[in-house]
Amino acid sequence: MSDSLLSAISAETSALQQFIAILEEEQKLLIGGDADAVLPLIDKKTVLIAALGNAGQQRESALQQRWQQLLELAQTANRLNNTNGQLINTRMQYNQQALSILINAGTSISDDTYGPDGHKSTGSGSRPLGRA
Repeated sequence: MSDSLLSAISAETSALQQFIAILEEEQKLLIGGDADAVLPLIDKKTVLIAALGNAGQQRESALQQRWQQLLELAQTANRLNNTNGQLINTRMQYNQQALSILINAGTSISDDTYGPDGHKSTGSGSRPLGRA
């Protein structure tokens, strides 16, 4: 994770822990019936709520930046993958064409060819392309 994202999450976690501590203190005072002691906690809660809001905005901003970067990388990977697929298909077509030429060359020895004695060959004396 980026430093800004980690920092924002850390700040938000810290503010939330402090807020929970104040809420627990407030609860004890309310259970004990000491309503007057609750009033000073309101200011502390207000400050922490603002800190939570700020930390949350920073976290969202950092997440948005990272998300945008992730989307851009995914688009680049997709574009490269498509290009590589096209290159592979082109190479396969060339290989298929070359193979077809070689196969046809081996089977197209017809009656129109002449043997070493100068007579038309019947094809029975022809050799496969793989042998010399």
